[in-house]
Amino acid sequence: MKLIEEVNIRKIADSPTLAMLDLWKKLAMEKFGKAPEVIIGDRKEHPQLKSFAGSINLSYPHKVKGNVYLALWLDSIAPPDLLMVTHELGHWVLKLQKFRGLLSYPKKNNNIEIMLNSLAHHVPLYNLQKKCGHEPQTEINSRALHNLDLFSKDEEPYDSNTCKISALILADDMINCTSSIADQMIILFSKKHPKTYKIMETILETKSYYDLQIPEKSLKFQRMVIKKVALPGSWDIDKDVDELDKLIRA
Repeated sequence: MKLIEEVNIRKIADSPTLAMLDLWKKLAMEKFGKAPEVIIGDRKEHPQLKSFAGSINLSYPHKVKGNVYLALWLDSIAPPDLLMVTHELGHWVLKLQKFRGLLSYPKKNNNIEIMLNSLAHHVPLYNLQKKCGHEPQTEINSRALHNLDLFSKDEEPYDSNTCKISALILADDMINCTSSIADQMIILFSKKHPKTYKIMETILETKSYYDLQIPEKSLKFQRMVIKKVALPGSWDIDKDVDELDKLIRA
């Protein structure tokens, strides 16, 4: 398995990526007294991730021979998409800036959980990328247009949980994409996917009461969405930073 070590990431990084790496180092040193090195791997070479049919990028800590690393598993590393590097690394920077997610029980890492946390954290994450010097708007719009095309070809499902997952995805798009694309989404979903559209409206109305740039407000927003949309399962605050701390100290 080919892994790109941080020393080599820095050789190919642009200034925004270097800024995000340096911010991670600074915050990790303040929190833990040491900063795990960042490594990049191809998720297609990862035993648990290679079978995923679509595009996926994610990040989480690893411990190898006593050393702790923050691994960014990307859909492609030839060469690494630097915008995706700052996106995945930015998720962990946000964690160190006290942004918390909610975990669903008993079935963790399900689609609803993933989409809810993305919905709450993408606003501060995109802003963080911009502060470091990356502009994610083209990628945001591309994803929104892709989803618009997909949903324009599909009929609305009867299953309410599927509609809720779709509404979380589309609300994320609506909040972050340009207004012209958001207008197209409103026209399509109000006519073709009315149940999903109604849920999406509830999410967007809820969001209007919370500043997602503030960690405490972001968490309250997630809890209110769970309540208003009746998302299934029991929910608890993630302990990712505490678990990383234990891993470093072990």
